[in-house]
Amino acid sequence: MPKPRGQRSDKWKQRPCMVKYWEFKDRVREASRGKTGRIESTGEIGRFLIWMPLPQSWSKKKKAAMRGQPHQAETGDLDNITKSFLDALFERDGFIWKIGHLEKRWEDEQGPRIEVWD
Repeated sequence: MPKPRGQRSDKWKQRPCMVKYWEFKDRVREASRGKTGRIESTGEIGRFLIWMPLPQSWSKKKKAAMRGQPHQAETGDLDNITKSFLDALFERDGFIWKIGHLEKRWEDEQGPRIEVWD
């Protein structure tokens, strides 16, 4: 989820794109509560793995064939997903200097998610 361009009126007007982004940030922070201390102290992320959802329009056969395969679709740029996640997780993420392994795959049996190892 990319961060929408902010406007002054966002302080009092609730645009749907901003509400959706704030909900995304809240979900990311809640899921990672207490797990980011080591990343903050070292500035390193060992592995960053993104599991993308399979399109609903695909047949069951195609979904079965694509589960766990590398995600190479036009949408969902790896760098943009990583940036939005880190922006949601940390108020200031400039201290992160290394991500050892960065990967994007179609979801497996466990569903879409983001996994981060320090």
